[in-house]
Amino acid sequence: MYGSESAADTYHAARGNTTWAAATSANKLIALQRGSDFVDRTFVLRFPGTRTNDHTQTEEWPRTGATYYRTGEAIAATVVPVEVEYSAYEAALRELDNPGILLADYTPSSIPIEAKGGPVDVKFATGQSPLAVVAAVEGLLSSILVPNVRPSVMAV
Repeated sequence: MYGSESAADTYHAARGNTTWAAATSANKLIALQRGSDFVDRTFVLRFPGTRTNDHTQTEEWPRTGATYYRTGEAIAATVVPVEVEYSAYEAALRELDNPGILLADYTPSSIPIEAKGGPVDVKFATGQSPLAVVAAVEGLLSSILVPNVRPSVMAV
């Protein structure tokens, strides 16, 4: 997972996130792993560079050949950017509050996207991603992510 429980405690305390402070250590660690998984699975196609240790590393970071999108500044091949770590903390908070919310299973054809009055006419979604959209995470990663490679996602 990205970061550590103690670093996540500091991050959330600075933001007054009492849900995090009240959680048990075991639940925080589970949420941190799920938050890290969410960051990797949601943004893998938009992360610059390639995994430093190919497929022997379990997370997407650190990466070789990665740069900050907005500045072009190189990101060392041994570093997990603080933006990635903080994004995992934000995702973990949501997961802690509502376990399973970030990587929920669903059937696209069962999600209504449009309904009309009178004679009922309901249209259902197809081809949507089961990955949630978390604005705080996307905002934190915005200086790193490569644009225009994002699959369709549904908002949570």
